[in-house]
Amino acid sequence: KQWYQRRVRGLVAGILLASATAAPPRDICPTVMDAAGIDADNFASFVSHSIHSLTLEDIRFYFKSDASEENSIPTVNADMESDQRVLSHAPLAGYDDSFSTPAMRQFDLVLRNMDRS
Repeated sequence: KQWYQRRVRGLVAGILLASATAAPPRDICPTVMDAAGIDADNFASFVSHSIHSLTLEDIRFYFKSDASEENSIPTVNADMESDQRVLSHAPLAGYDDSFSTPAMRQFDLVLRNMDRS
């Protein structure tokens, strides 16, 4: 639990420090991002949406393969009928492991739940 908190705090601190000390002039960033195929106009909303939608499977795939369900990474509750809007831990989403890419697992999860009322 503490490992995740330290890791997230360290990551955030590192990003802030790097951006404050080594940030290129503002007019360069959109050019570099465009060349990389990144939508600079919507980048902030894409990143914030992704972080708030993080699942335990995502953490295990991208960061720590043995991450536990008690991971201390708060996320938005996907259950819109729940009174609890924020979860204390990134949840296990229940992806179908037969798909080989995270994008296809996420797509399957959306399709399986789209008619849920």
